[in-house]
Amino acid sequence: MELIYDVSLEVYISTEEAALLYRYISLHPDYKKHITIGHFAYNYKDFVNEEPLYLRLTKKVLNICAAVLEDQDFNIVEDIVPKKDLIDKFYEWSKIICDEEDLIEDYRTQYDYLKYHQIVKEDDYFSLAKYFRTKFHEIEYLRLQVESEPSIASKIKRYFGF
Repeated sequence: MELIYDVSLEVYISTEEAALLYRYISLHPDYKKHITIGHFAYNYKDFVNEEPLYLRLTKKVLNICAAVLEDQDFNIVEDIVPKKDLIDKFYEWSKIICDEEDLIEDYRTQYDYLKYHQIVKEDDYFSLAKYFRTKFHEIEYLRLQVESEPSIASKIKRYFGF
């Protein structure tokens, strides 16, 4: 059994950004269904224009948000700068999520390396908890090994009786 990690990011967007995003999603032919079902239903159903909007972003939600803003251009002058800024935010947040997923994949690769060298069992599945527990024990073992071996300077001092 392998655990699948779904990385998400919790963010707040301003009321102006939320209204802009809502307008673009509701007018997009492919993604407007996400307002009433799925990703945005609990947010936009109770959308109030006086509070910032809380979003839990996954890669799928980020792709929807970026797509609706990039695919459509209504030639509204007031929307140009806020739309560009919002797209930039979505790309920054997407980079954060991708970096986290890359880091988890690096940990998975290191765990496979530990399996290969039989530090952990071959049939043991990867989880972050197991990875960090194994790494902690490995570091602790190396630290104890270094502390138990006397340094050259301490051997010389002991030889001369210091």
